Amino acid sequence: MNRSLFIGVFLAVALIAGGISYWRSAQAEKAPASQGQEEVSRDEATRSLPIQIERPAPDFTLPTLDGGRVTLSELRGKPVFINFWTTWCPFCLQEMPDFQQFFSRHGEEVHMAIINVTAAEETLDDVRNFLAATGYTFPILLDTEGDVARMYLVRSLPTSFFLDAQGILRYYYPGPVTLETLEEALQEIQQFS
Repeated sequence: MNRSLFIGVFLAVALIAGGISYWRSAQAEKAPASQGQEEVSRDEATRSLPIQIERPAPDFTLPTLDGGRVTLSELRGKPVFINFWTTWCPFCLQEMPDFQQFFSRHGEEVHMAIINVTAAEETLDDVRNFLAATGYTFPILLDTEGDVARMYLVRSLPTSFFLDAQGILRYYYPGPVTLETLEEALQEIQQFS
């Protein structure tokens, strides 16, 4: 498949999925609270609704932005947070400051694999320029062909996963996550260690 066609199809799917996700969250905010239940904010609703899964994470090896390579199976021994993103995705960019805070707090106890779906970017320089301007220090992996995003069945951006220390996928988060979501997920995932 040629790169331009892949980018076009990926953008169309991402925009449609993002629009549906936005519409659903807007509808959830408009819905009245059920009797006997307190109304919850959108952040609280998102945070409390991860999708639980229990299966081995598909292994991959990807280059890093700084020239290294990361193999997922070599990260066993600590929980792993995986996120798929692009520079043109506004919800992806919204998450980044929370990722930096989480990395600053827990970088010694959690591996972070923040995967740029580089196949959907105009150029790799867009990624480099974005990161140079923001100063984020968490590891950036490059999915240059989109193979890992396909392997993980990523349908919209951002999409995140949390693995336990044994490499088992435990939680799946379609859409943006917050620092609170990351903190909660880490507490939950540590129970599996």
